[in-house]
Amino acid sequence: FAVVVTLFYLARQLRQQNINTVATAMDSWLADYNATVLELTRDSEVAFIYRRGLTNFDGLAPNDQLRFHGWMIAHLLNAENMHLKLTQGILEVVIANQVLGFNAAMLKATGGYAWWQSAKLVFEANPEFVEYMDKMIHDSTPITKTWPWFSSEGE
Repeated sequence: FAVVVTLFYLARQLRQQNINTVATAMDSWLADYNATVLELTRDSEVAFIYRRGLTNFDGLAPNDQLRFHGWMIAHLLNAENMHLKLTQGILEVVIANQVLGFNAAMLKATGGYAWWQSAKLVFEANPEFVEYMDKMIHDSTPITKTWPWFSSEGE
């Protein structure tokens, strides 16, 4: 009987440790993600390039395309990491869908989509992620329609 109680106790402790590990990893990831997003609110030039890129990536000057690419690739590498954790079952589906959905909405915007068509080559080693994002993009509304302040039209 003592062996059964000990095994039950150990299983419960292991489960709690796994829950704590996942929570800590998620907190760390969210802190990094929030820092990336907050860059837009701290630097009006970055925000302007980002908004113009979502609206018309091909119309950006080469240096601005590079800056837009850097910001977007950081987001999509985070999204790829999140997708991997989701498929491994170590991430909450609701949170993953919110963040991945936000990325898909960015990529559904005219300029975001133009960027994604060339940038998704970076992710060719992970075709499941590309397929997942392409489906999410197809099913989403462009971020510039949902939240017009993401668009640079009319300026």
